[in-house]
Amino acid sequence: MTCSIRRSKKRNAVALRIDYTEAALDDLAEITRYGAFNFGLKAARAYSQSLLDATEILATFPMAGAATTDPLSRVLISQSHRLVYRVEPESILILRILHARQMPQELE
Repeated sequence: MTCSIRRSKKRNAVALRIDYTEAALDDLAEITRYGAFNFGLKAARAYSQSLLDATEILATFPMAGAATTDPLSRVLISQSHRLVYRVEPESILILRILHARQMPQELE
């Protein structure tokens, strides 16, 4: 996978590219569907966008999330969800977007 480095608008810092696994994109789609059904489409879209916005902090601060028992992955909490990711040499790979109640074994 080729990744590009981009410059952050804040203090000219180097920012890493954010990539998503298919599982993470499926998670986001399901979160949006659930939200639309229960809270309306506008609220669901706003919530899903807030999850995507939360990943942007990782572009500049890749170690912002907490370490996990898996030495290759980290977790960033955003509202009721956990953004599970891996720091790669030139990118951040979002592995999953899980509700806080979901158990770690559901990562597999």
